Amino acid sequence: MSYTCTVKNGDLTTEAEATFIVNASNTGLFLGSGVSMVLRNHCGDELQQEMFLLKENLEKDLEQGETVITTAGKSKSFDFILHAAIINYSSGSLGDKFPEIETIETAL
Repeated sequence: MSYTCTVKNGDLTTEAEATFIVNASNTGLFLGSGVSMVLRNHCGDELQQEMFLLKENLEKDLEQGETVITTAGKSKSFDFILHAAIINYSSGSLGDKFPEIETIETAL
């Protein structure tokens, strides 16, 4: 099976041809500021609720580099969101909070 990936620059909330978008998430799966806040505003609070439920149902803590999928809530622009856990909020330590390039490569 082959896939085609198109990378575009623009407003992700108005992309009419996307099946899914990618959110550079945190291991806690909570929507904060920046792009995450745009997603929360666009997709509705049901997106954050789905993310929290997903995290509760995981058999283990989400680790940096892992990716999970959710619906896009009330978005009419795309159907799904791939949440790539890039920032580590689970350890409580600021030392390993930010990702190494290997983490980003794993998520991709």
